Amino acid sequence: MDSLNFKEIPYELIVGEIEGTLSEEETCRLHDWINTSVKNKLEYENTVRLIGSVDLLAEYRNVSVEDAWKKLDFDKVDKTDDANIVQMKNRGRYIRTIVSIAAVCLVGIMLYLFYFKHDKAIILQTTGQGSLVQTLPDGTTITLGEHTEILFSEHNFLKDRTIEIKKGRVFVDIAPLKGESPFKISAENLLITDIGTSFSLSVDPEVIKVDVETGIVSMAEQGDKSVQDLILKANEIGVYDKKHNVFKKDSVDQLNFVRWHDKKVRFTDAKLGQVAEALKDVYHTEIVFSEEGLKDRRWGGYFENSSIDDILLSIAHTLDLQVTKGKSGYVISNK
Repeated sequence: MDSLNFKEIPYELIVGEIEGTLSEEETCRLHDWINTSVKNKLEYENTVRLIGSVDLLAEYRNVSVEDAWKKLDFDKVDKTDDANIVQMKNRGRYIRTIVSIAAVCLVGIMLYLFYFKHDKAIILQTTGQGSLVQTLPDGTTITLGEHTEILFSEHNFLKDRTIEIKKGRVFVDIAPLKGESPFKISAENLLITDIGTSFSLSVDPEVIKVDVETGIVSMAEQGDKSVQDLILKANEIGVYDKKHNVFKKDSVDQLNFVRWHDKKVRFTDAKLGQVAEALKDVYHTEIVFSEEGLKDRRWGGYFENSSIDDILLSIAHTLDLQVTKGKSGYVISNK
């Protein structure tokens, strides 16, 4: 994972753009730098996200810089181009470097106010369509899907083995207990507890969903419980309906499924309409049909870590159809 190069990123221009203080010449210099490479564009977007909005900067304009520095203890920000990942820790030189280069204290104050709420939290974020595979301090492997954010305490994790998911979806392969506490994930008002297994968890606007691959997982409300805990075994799915405050349990269809974290695809005599919807969720691309009747054609196949092109070509070959690739997705039609 490559560290951001502080010498090459024009933080003073980025901050100036946010505050609206750049001259026309400085604005041109900044955008010339952004347009030089894809890497520069990603680093610009990541930096803007960290610095925040103009309103937040202005809100804390009168906070004492020296007082903030006494409390700041940040480490680093790392970035991976492939997945467009931002990885943040609460100790070190990152904010000091931004401020020294940009001559603006507001950035450090903003991040101090955010991160110290989480008691030296380690925060992992993903953007775009990439994913991030991370090994936690206890040996647990966690895969973050696109647009996902999790955090955990740097100092307390090995004691309580708890992470918090703010948004998105994760797949977790739990390390053996070795006498430690059960692994737990806090998701809004729910606590998902595991005893050494593997499962996926997604937080959506309407539901929180847990899909267990191996072992046993419990889903429970945190605090005052109004609904009974839900216990899930391998190949079972638990869904929490936020609006109606109820748990639902279902079984995984072993003949028809798509797993986003390892791109395992299996369909057995499934309708193409169902296949297209499942592939869209994993590969983030549109799949449309030239005729409604094609959605009822049936197909079966099994793939592991294959591209969407390979899967659609298999469908086309098996059913004697044609697949056309466009700018926004794919069209399936008769030959």
